[in-house]
Amino acid sequence: MAAHGNDGHHTKPSMPTLKEIFDGALTPRGSPPASPIELSTSLDYIRKNGYYIHSAEAFILKNGREIPDLTYAILGLDGEMNIEAHNNIEKSFDLARYKINLANESGEDVRFVIWLSEI
Repeated sequence: MAAHGNDGHHTKPSMPTLKEIFDGALTPRGSPPASPIELSTSLDYIRKNGYYIHSAEAFILKNGREIPDLTYAILGLDGEMNIEAHNNIEKSFDLARYKINLANESGEDVRFVIWLSEI
């Protein structure tokens, strides 16, 4: 997922555009990695276009490595909150905002890869 420099070392990924996040999230590969702030600013656009975040993987960038972190993921693994979100659009957006805020407040360099489904 992370970008590699010419010397083989990890470099900070470039900031994806709103269109890149949206378009990528409609493919099997998912969106380009997006920060909590980038994802937060994408939520209105996603909704206005008739979609919601169906699932999200999350990882922390640390010491040039991508460390998967289920704390911020939306994968159907965090009990009732997540199961209900898959069946209710309002709860889906609430869950996405909750995970984004949690990541933002963590102080970690969190990135999300998302997949969208039609409302």
